[in-house]
Amino acid sequence: MLKEAKKEAETIIKKTIQGSTPKISASEVSVIHSISAGTGLVHGLSTAQMNELLKFENNVVGVVQTLNTDSVGVIFLNNPDSLKAGSRVKRTHQVLDVPVGEELLGRVLNPLGEALDNGIPVVTEERYPIEQPAAPIMSRAPVETPLQTGLKAVDSFVPIGLGQRELILGDR
Repeated sequence: MLKEAKKEAETIIKKTIQGSTPKISASEVSVIHSISAGTGLVHGLSTAQMNELLKFENNVVGVVQTLNTDSVGVIFLNNPDSLKAGSRVKRTHQVLDVPVGEELLGRVLNPLGEALDNGIPVVTEERYPIEQPAAPIMSRAPVETPLQTGLKAVDSFVPIGLGQRELILGDR
């Protein structure tokens, strides 16, 4: 009877082992070194990138704004009152982006793109990163309208116009 129970237990264990696949995931975790006036300094996230979202304890979210050799400076996007030096922080590997589209017209959002106007949650098809490269100079519209400052000395010596490309770089 013991032998049968042992064989049955071995069979169950073997099936369980064969049916499962181990999942290993690595994540970069560190702790807050200091907090002051809505910003924080985090040591140990040497591979964090500019404008990357970081998740803190108690669902606090921050964005990387300063990159140093041994630390990163963080600006908190929601209330960091529950955090203190030594609180855990984790990288998300996601750059801060915002929702875009006509669904946002007339809405009030927080920096994370969440609705603050007690309306329905914001659902858009597209999201854009907060930092984007500027359009190349040659693809910008030419100067067509002069901009008058109202000071004759400034207007006569410094040409200012709507679409500064030609005035700054010269004629094409």
